Amino acid sequence: MQSKRSFFNKTLFRKNLTRFWPLWGGVSIAGALIPLYMVLMLTTDMSHGLHPEPGYFAEALYSAVTFFAPAFIMGYAILCAMLVWGYLYSPRAVGLMHTLPVDRTCLFVTNTVSGLTMIAVPFAVVGGLMSLVALIFGFFHPVAFVNTVAAVVFMALLFFGLATLCAMLTGHNAVLPVLYLLVNFLAEIVEFLMAYMTSQFLMGVASPNVGRFLFLTPVLQIYANFHSGYPDVPEAEAPVLSGLGTVALYGLAGLGLLALAWLLYRKRQSERAGDVVAYRPLRPVFRYGVALLSALTLGQLLYELLWDAIFHNGWALTADLIPTMVCMAIVGVIGYYIASMLLEKSLRVFKGSWRGVATVCAGVVILCGVVSMDPLGLESKLPELDDIEHISIMSSMDLNINPATEEGRKMAEQALDIHRAILADKTYISRSMRQREGFDGEDGMRYGDIWIRYTMRDGPDLVRHYQLPFSDSRLRDTSTYDGKLYQLANSEEALMQSVKIPQGNLMHVNVYACGKFIEGGDASQQLYEAMLQDAREGRVDGHTFPWWEDDELESREWYEVELEIIYNIPSEGGSDTGGNHLSLHSGMIHTIDALVEEGYFTLEEMHDIKNGDYDFLNDELG
Repeated sequence: MQSKRSFFNKTLFRKNLTRFWPLWGGVSIAGALIPLYMVLMLTTDMSHGLHPEPGYFAEALYSAVTFFAPAFIMGYAILCAMLVWGYLYSPRAVGLMHTLPVDRTCLFVTNTVSGLTMIAVPFAVVGGLMSLVALIFGFFHPVAFVNTVAAVVFMALLFFGLATLCAMLTGHNAVLPVLYLLVNFLAEIVEFLMAYMTSQFLMGVASPNVGRFLFLTPVLQIYANFHSGYPDVPEAEAPVLSGLGTVALYGLAGLGLLALAWLLYRKRQSERAGDVVAYRPLRPVFRYGVALLSALTLGQLLYELLWDAIFHNGWALTADLIPTMVCMAIVGVIGYYIASMLLEKSLRVFKGSWRGVATVCAGVVILCGVVSMDPLGLESKLPELDDIEHISIMSSMDLNINPATEEGRKMAEQALDIHRAILADKTYISRSMRQREGFDGEDGMRYGDIWIRYTMRDGPDLVRHYQLPFSDSRLRDTSTYDGKLYQLANSEEALMQSVKIPQGNLMHVNVYACGKFIEGGDASQQLYEAMLQDAREGRVDGHTFPWWEDDELESREWYEVELEIIYNIPSEGGSDTGGNHLSLHSGMIHTIDALVEEGYFTLEEMHDIKNGDYDFLNDELG
């Protein structure tokens, strides 16, 4: 009689569950406190005449599955995988398991079902009790229940599949959680490190948009796309769940990872128990992968701590190519040898290693050389004016530009012209920043940071960050970036932005003296008109950057008076509020006259404020 092939072993399954019950049992008991808390809350609400609706149950489920479940399942799955696949990392245990009259496919299926069951039990206990409470109190929501179950199943398949694949790649139990954590976030880590390296070699490229490969970081992608909320309709009685399709795709990917893990398990050698890498073809990947990550992290840190800090005092515009290569190569080689020691379980890894060392050094040289040559043209990239939705130039004060208006288009053209002038003066900027010594203001030079953000109509934003020297001799020369930026920041259009309401209507102007609220109400319109007049005449100080010296600015006397313009912003759901802030100085003659004429202060009180005497405020405000 032909024997039947078994794909599932009940004895092993029961043994796994009974042996590891403290994990899934403890989590289930802790989770059971949630339905208990739910009962107490419902009892209290119903004693006050409040009766829960099905939307309450849906909201509770969706909040748990979108906020709590992804991170919990990601962490819980690796614990379950470490338990069910733990025998692979002990020579005695793996030898015993593989001599049993059970083939590897049956072992794989049984252990996989065991791990998934240990993940499912706590959710079944908590979800079942919550559903029972909802049925008893009459607010059960079947659609929310089905959606929540599906989401949990998909996430369990994804993260347990990824944990199982990692378990097959290594032969050491301590390496498994490290590998699992690294694989989960490897794409974002490498992308961030490459973006940082790019910013070191290319002027102004602050940090290229990170997130292009977010789909390779499942937990972050799930949090970004998986959420719930009430639909924008008056009759909505329950929230809806968005992004379940994304979670379903990850669930299918989890099945694919389990299939790949099964193929690897069939080829796995039992003798690899205890090895860091369980498959010989992957050993070079581990060696050079550790070397690369070491060079990108500690190598760049070594450059900043030694070369940049000692020779440039942190003021170099871009990183020096050769010293960066040397620092990254040194740390990369150290990482290569550490990986080799882990693989060989010995410190004797230096003999005959020159080929690997040469490969690491060559890789560092090629990587740094390619990035510094900027083959994608990131450093000189400028957007087309018609593709820009909004421009902001930021330092200690912000300048916002909307190219859709006639005035805004003119300012946007000036902003692009400033950007071109900065790029054209790269040599001068680099030399000035490297020679920077002492404090700002020495020898007529000052230094400041400028952030330029282009919000594009289609595609990601373009962000640039420049550390720039500003010279008194160049400030009035409109052919330099100094002069162009000064001209734009002090243009009538820019100065008007600090006062003029961008949209909506004026609500009131609040006046504060020495931090104390004075008044805001009936006279607000007259005060606002006076502030506009000062802005038209260039008397306000809303966009004058602090590192510029100006004789007129130096001659101004500042009052301890703050003006806050409050306005409403129409929106689909009603209206929001916005505000502009101004500090009062002696140049704002129309605003000062309005404050006196409208009764905010008397001439004597204004004189006292200018001289720093605020005793009358304490008398008036108690």
